[in-house]
Amino acid sequence: MLLDMVRPLVLAAVIAVFLSGFAPRARAADVTVLVKPGVPMYRPGQKKVHGMLVFPTIQNALDHAPQPTDGGRVILRITPGVYHERIWVAQNRPNVELLGLGKKPSDTVIVSGHYEKESGGTFFTETAEIAGDGFIADNVTFENDAGRVGQALAASVLGVGLEAIGPLLDRLGTTTKAVTVDV
Repeated sequence: MLLDMVRPLVLAAVIAVFLSGFAPRARAADVTVLVKPGVPMYRPGQKKVHGMLVFPTIQNALDHAPQPTDGGRVILRITPGVYHERIWVAQNRPNVELLGLGKKPSDTVIVSGHYEKESGGTFFTETAEIAGDGFIADNVTFENDAGRVGQALAASVLGVGLEAIGPLLDRLGTTTKAVTVDV
């Protein structure tokens, strides 16, 4: 099923996921890493801090976190802040969980400002492209802040088993909500 709700003028698109109660319990096979701006970019062989790898960006963590064994998850613990980046959860990276460490979803925001005319079409504008199966986002907001320049998406969800993709939140009151889901 393909669900898309897009209007010509988009100020911002926001997905807020409030489903902390639905996140599965941690397992021994899980890999947990920390995303904290200001730390150096990850390099192979980097030492762990407090038993955990630390990455400066969400995409750096997605690209370099170790692969879990026995069906475990990759859990990215994201410190509060605004992350100006586009993220891509690849199809070969299943069972990823983004866990915002703030008190509410608006404390951890992933945002970009791409829009359809500059990107070659609406479906190339997303802040987050989720292609991996079993994705969970908890206490995180995805936003596209392109403004009134054309259509834009906060997230494009292509994977299956997305048990924690939650309700859309219209943060600015006049924005058009946009998301694609293919399950």
